Amino acid sequence: MDKCDIWLGVGSKSFYTWIQRLGGHANLKPFISSIPDWCIKFVDVPGGLKTGWNWQISFEVAKKDHPVKVTLVWTDFPALQDKYPSLVNNLDPIVSDPDGKDYHGNVFSPHYDGKRDAINSVKSVPISDPRPGKYRITVLATEVLQGPQEFSLVHSGGFSDQKGEKHDIM
Repeated sequence: MDKCDIWLGVGSKSFYTWIQRLGGHANLKPFISSIPDWCIKFVDVPGGLKTGWNWQISFEVAKKDHPVKVTLVWTDFPALQDKYPSLVNNLDPIVSDPDGKDYHGNVFSPHYDGKRDAINSVKSVPISDPRPGKYRITVLATEVLQGPQEFSLVHSGGFSDQKGEKHDIM
């Protein structure tokens, strides 16, 4: 863990609700400390997003030896009975690589054609062979009918020792 900080935001209940579902606490040290040059970062975003808003964070991949994985999670409001399956609030993660190529949540096969998952409140973006350089994660509030919608984000990979640049909600 020498080269990686784990950062938990203060104020949002999404991440803490998730941890409570796992039994109240999580000890990640046994899973993290034994993998050289790899780290995981947790971001809990209080305040949330409204429709059309976005939130961004960037990070630097130093080693391509480890895949990059970004996971976005939020607790959605209950949907109407006749609308199942559906989301009340829909957030979309978009990961942009150093060449400007965009990867979307839950689109796991090439061509990463911009299709968006509109039925899940857990969305992952795996990049199995990341190119070293600067990446940007954008969380886009595609549709927020009740909110603002708080969320949590986890990203992992062969990051440099930079903490990343966090951008306020826009």
